[in-house]
Amino acid sequence: MFNKKHGCYPAGINSSKDGTVNITIYPNPCSNEFKIQIRNNNADNFCIIRNVLGQIIFEKQLKNESIIDAQNWEKGIYSIERINGSSRCIQKVVKI
Repeated sequence: MFNKKHGCYPAGINSSKDGTVNITIYPNPCSNEFKIQIRNNNADNFCIIRNVLGQIIFEKQLKNESIIDAQNWEKGIYSIERINGSSRCIQKVVKI
């Protein structure tokens, strides 16, 4: 979310609220692994991670806190799609 007061975007933590779930991804950027934390979690949360070419490189049923191993990933930007029934949330993570 853009901070109008400081004229910048926050770095390090991405959070999204869609009314049913709150997602936090950290550290971002990451080097070897990152965590996805979900509040108000239910069994329907599923995660798909894609590289910049749109190729699926990771899929997992999400828990309250999941550690994602990115050690063997190429450096770059990845999209993290959280699916909860008909609701979807997409966030980015940077691998350095």
